[in-house]
Amino acid sequence: MILIMKKDIYSKAKQLAILLRNESIGDSDLAGDITDAIDYSATSDEILMKLKYYLSQILFDRSKYSSELISLASSIYSDVLQLIG
Repeated sequence: MILIMKKDIYSKAKQLAILLRNESIGDSDLAGDITDAIDYSATSDEILMKLKYYLSQILFDRSKYSSELISLASSIYSDVLQLIG
């Protein structure tokens, strides 16, 4: 169950990175950070901790992003918190 949830989080996070790239040029670095966290972290816990950090940056400044992006980020953040607290 947890493995399935993690894979779902990773796929949602990659969708979020695509939305970030499409919405604004200024946040392409953040989009890259999200995909790098998934692709290059050593452990799943490391991925989740990095995602938690990057998602908190997005959710801190909601005015910069579309409601679709915020909704997806909130959903992923909630899932991450269920797994790591």
